[in-house]
Amino acid sequence: MMNLKTTWRAALAGLVALAVSATGLPLAGADSGADILAPAAPSRKLTISQTTVKVGEKVAISGTGCNDAVVLISIGEWDKAGYWDAARFVDAKATKWSIAWTPTAKNLGTSKVRVRCSVYWGEGFDYDVAKVTVVKALTATPTPKVKGTAQVGRKLTADAGTWKPAKVTLKYQWLRGGTAIKGATKKTYTLTAKDKGKKISVKVTGSKSGFAGQSKTSKATSKVKAGTLTAKPTPKISGTAKVGKKLTAVAGKWKPATVTLGYQWYRNGAKIKKATKSTYKVAAADKGKRLTVKVTGKKAGYASVTKTSKKTAKVA
Repeated sequence: MMNLKTTWRAALAGLVALAVSATGLPLAGADSGADILAPAAPSRKLTISQTTVKVGEKVAISGTGCNDAVVLISIGEWDKAGYWDAARFVDAKATKWSIAWTPTAKNLGTSKVRVRCSVYWGEGFDYDVAKVTVVKALTATPTPKVKGTAQVGRKLTADAGTWKPAKVTLKYQWLRGGTAIKGATKKTYTLTAKDKGKKISVKVTGSKSGFAGQSKTSKATSKVKAGTLTAKPTPKISGTAKVGKKLTAVAGKWKPATVTLGYQWYRNGAKIKKATKSTYKVAAADKGKRLTVKVTGKKAGYASVTKTSKKTAKVA
């Protein structure tokens, strides 16, 4: 019985002979089955546009010639399905070459891409070898949506939709003005002072073994508005309204946490110069007047709020 590899080589030699004869170059040793070889220059390099590709997605493969020898570009193993779909011969006179290859389901998995200056697959030398991995495409990759109010202090939620086939692993990355926000990699994101005036979006990346990863980015929100302080109590004045006595402004508890409070005391509605602390010593000028205090709460990214106390009795 005829050896399969021998039969294959003979067939391939015949194809290469036709390819070379078309260039007008002699086919040395064709009858004896010898290779057409050319010295490989050290600078020769195979270039592949992408090493992971989806079924049906075009790949560009390029390189240099073989010093007037026919170039054989092959993908996969000669005895495996899909090999003949990918094998290419390049004109012997080409100093640079480029081919387009579109993998099919036959090519799923990782295959070697070989460029050979030789007639025969089994003999000669490869001037470069690389690998390309062919994967399936996810069948459903919906564009995510951002839910929630674009305001400092509020929480946004990424609605990723349903990715298919089932059990696609999803990862999240929130973006501020199109730039990734450090550490914002969960399904939800609470807006901070840095987000004020910016537009927020989220990028969802789906991955599944044997499938090409895919990323989808949501539409951006409107510009983030200043936050609203959630607790801003009206201050109270503690102490006796009498000359020489000390009054204290009781501001209460402002929220969210770490609100900076400022104070200003007033005499009959007029600002008292330099009276800007939480306490105030009643002066002779206050006698017969009524005192109040204004408390202003400030927090980065939030709208400032001022609250005014009730008036004291007339200062005795």
